[in-house]
Amino acid sequence: LHLSSLSGRVGYGLEHVVREVVEEFAGQSFPFAERLVLRDEVGEVFGLTGAEVEFDLYAHNGVAYLVEVKSHLKAGDVLKFYQKVKVAERKLGRQVIPLMIALSTEPKAEQRMQELGVRYRVRRTS
Repeated sequence: LHLSSLSGRVGYGLEHVVREVVEEFAGQSFPFAERLVLRDEVGEVFGLTGAEVEFDLYAHNGVAYLVEVKSHLKAGDVLKFYQKVKVAERKLGRQVIPLMIALSTEPKAEQRMQELGVRYRVRRTS
């Protein structure tokens, strides 16, 4: 799995956690997994035509997952990710399963993910 600079942002070992979570949800391994960057020609996500729309991971093997990783997840992050996923589905011409992974999250963010059908995993430490 190529996960961009995630380890530099939220700590080493994250690549392993992301791989485990995606494979746990899917029940399979993914030979095709990469960082994905698409161009938003109409400015749907950021209000700027031609803006790049990035995903931390695009894992596909029959079924496809788009993954966003955050150290702390807020409700606004969920809405932005959901918008990005809708653009990606149109550009890729296929349905994807949106998955957010966070080290911590606000309760409103979890509620928003449930409302929008975004799968998630919060890595809680006790």
